[in-house]
Amino acid sequence: MIIKNVKIIEKSTGILLVEYPISELAELPSEEYRNEAWDLAMEEGLVNALKRDDYDIEVIVDIAPVNGKLYD
Repeated sequence: MIIKNVKIIEKSTGILLVEYPISELAELPSEEYRNEAWDLAMEEGLVNALKRDDYDIEVIVDIAPVNGKLYD
């Protein structure tokens, strides 16, 4: 399992709106992680769905599970 943290930042203010751990069974292109995080943020009402260009969406880190678990 591959887990990456994805941040969504409002460009005009620099405020971090949300950070999601996104998990996939295999490595995907960064854009796929960004799209999944964007979809979650839209569902939660955290972003304006019509203004994606107003936000920076960054894949920031890989999280490696240890023995199938993240952390205790």
